[in-house]
Amino acid sequence: MTPIARLFAVLCLCLLASVQAAVAQTTPDYTKWEAIATRASDVIAADRASDAALGDLRNDLVRWRAVFDAAQSAPDGRIAALESQLAALGPVPDAGDEPAEIASRRSELQSELAQLRAPVITATEAERRLEALISDLDALLRARETSRLLNLGPSPLTLVFWTEAAVDWVVILRDYSRDIAKLWSDPIAKAQIQDRAPLILLYLILTGALLQLRRMLLNQALHLCARAATAWHGFIHFAVGFGGAVLLAGAGFTLIHAIEQFPVDGIEWLMIFRSAKWLVLALVAVHWATAQLLDAGRASVRIWAYLACLMIVKNAAFADWAALEGLSIGSSVVFSFLILGLGAVSLYILAGRLQKHLQCNAFCALVLRAGKAVAVAGLILGTIGYMGAAQALVFPMLMSLGLLAALLLIMRGLTLLWSGLNPDLETADKPLTLVMLGAGVAIASAPVFALIWGARSTDLADLWMQFQDGVPIGNSRFTPMDFLVFVVIFVLGYTLTRGLQAGLRGSVLPKTRLDNGAQNAIVAGVGYVGIFLAAVIAISTAGVDLSSLAIVAGALSVGIGFGLQNIVSNFVSGIILLIERPISQGDWIEVGGVMGTVRDISVRSTRVETFDRTDVIIPNADLVSGVVTNWTRGNTLGRVIIPVGVAYGNDTRRVMAVLEEIAALQPNLAAPAGVVFQGFGADSMDFEIRLVLQDVNTMMAVKTEVNHQIAERFTAEGIEIPFAQRDIWIRNPEALQVKAPE
Repeated sequence: MTPIARLFAVLCLCLLASVQAAVAQTTPDYTKWEAIATRASDVIAADRASDAALGDLRNDLVRWRAVFDAAQSAPDGRIAALESQLAALGPVPDAGDEPAEIASRRSELQSELAQLRAPVITATEAERRLEALISDLDALLRARETSRLLNLGPSPLTLVFWTEAAVDWVVILRDYSRDIAKLWSDPIAKAQIQDRAPLILLYLILTGALLQLRRMLLNQALHLCARAATAWHGFIHFAVGFGGAVLLAGAGFTLIHAIEQFPVDGIEWLMIFRSAKWLVLALVAVHWATAQLLDAGRASVRIWAYLACLMIVKNAAFADWAALEGLSIGSSVVFSFLILGLGAVSLYILAGRLQKHLQCNAFCALVLRAGKAVAVAGLILGTIGYMGAAQALVFPMLMSLGLLAALLLIMRGLTLLWSGLNPDLETADKPLTLVMLGAGVAIASAPVFALIWGARSTDLADLWMQFQDGVPIGNSRFTPMDFLVFVVIFVLGYTLTRGLQAGLRGSVLPKTRLDNGAQNAIVAGVGYVGIFLAAVIAISTAGVDLSSLAIVAGALSVGIGFGLQNIVSNFVSGIILLIERPISQGDWIEVGGVMGTVRDISVRSTRVETFDRTDVIIPNADLVSGVVTNWTRGNTLGRVIIPVGVAYGNDTRRVMAVLEEIAALQPNLAAPAGVVFQGFGADSMDFEIRLVLQDVNTMMAVKTEVNHQIAERFTAEGIEIPFAQRDIWIRNPEALQVKAPE
């Protein structure tokens, strides 16, 4: 059975189990179950049934699992109600002096509870026996599979086997030639061909129509690309190529259907036609995949990929075909070795060519190197005689390469679609959305990889049922549906919260008299409250008992108190900043020697952009407990002080008049300017110009312009700006005199 067929079987088993669980009877037929259980025990003890018979028996047992599960869960509601009624009556008094009415009621409830629990206990015991039988069957099947893999058969290098194979091959070709020649010599066959000629012609016409439609589709791709945006060209080529591959595969299938109408007899011909359909599908897939994934070396890769597909299909059908043809052991060994050898050679060369021409990550490179090693190991094992082990290595590795190529194609299609939908975004690094989609695709492919490497469909069906049963945590059990409900409700609440924030920010709050800081605080608060409520509602709806988390929350609180003091302090400080708003977004602040504009206030920290255009992340606790200078809190008024030094000897009143004239000429003053004569310094007479500006953000520009005007006016007025001068006195100058040589 091919991996795709096995995957389909898994899906059918899962669906069947779900339907059976929904419609199962609450009262199992234990007489029928006893007969099936006894038969299963006898079959396991005898160990003579075929693998197919064991598989059917296992499927019969699995069907009973849903029946027993339904029988156990049916009275759950009534049992819970009775237990709550008993709890309401309270415990039995130790002295035994309970009132008769209460004692009678307690006895009735206990009797009814025992009657309800009896079928549950019986179903539980039967399910335990069922699980034991299924486990024994699985162990038997695994033991047989292990025996086949480790069985040392005859070596294919024996010359006698090759002679037998040559003889059998000649006989087989002669038989097939006779069947084909019979089509033209047998009158009955001719009559059947004439009767089916219209149907054959119809299939041939349909084949030609599909090929012509494919050609038209490929030509139409050029016109689509000419009209579409550049960002969509890659996805258009990908989609059109996929459509062309589907049409080409359809043409191949219709051609095979046309050939099937010829009256050739024998089951072997039906096997050939069925294998031909799989081969057509594989060859078309290889042709399209190489066109999409490879920029160079397509021809060489395709040749070996075609050969690998042929060997995979041939190996899958060889056992049944050899049994139908009645091949001897020697011929079977030789033919199996030839298929294995060609498959191993194609695997080795194909892995090398893909390493050279395929752009892939480190994981793909590792898989390709492993493919080469598997090819060598499989060929060696087959030569020794471990044909089962060799086939279990080489052909699953070839199919794994095909599945890996399929995953790469899916990711390529998603990437091209993302590029078309987001033409302005950089595509050098994959966005998180594509990474998550890739992870989802990889996880979804895990069952297929498991089937390829020998996992049985029943094993995967059991895993799926266990997955559906959920994971017990405390007194609750969480199923995938609970998790899905949690995700859906939380995402819905998160989306509604973000929509409410956008509406407040864009429509409601701008119409109020609140400043930007208050608006941002309200929007942030709504976001925190909305996300918290969404999480609580999602947890409650999913069935999580929050009261059961009290102990965990207490232990977590202790851990927070000791190990996360700074984080909690910053978190609380962030809440205080949003509520009290000593600083707001857009304020010009100075804290801890850092001066800049507040760009963002989050729960843990505040981002301040300095005038050097660098971001400084300040913990919120420093803003709440430290000293913060807010230059623009409430308004943009601010005072700038410009010191001026004048040399001694200048007219101080004239200096003040000049400075007052300069200050009065400045624009955007919120109040009359002032000039102050501060006093007498060591080197100068010190004055100050004090300006109250309407916008303190223009402080540096105003200060620069005032200094320019002071320099110009002082030069014109002859007012001197001093600079520091010092007189140096040398004590004992005679000690520095150089004595004349004697």
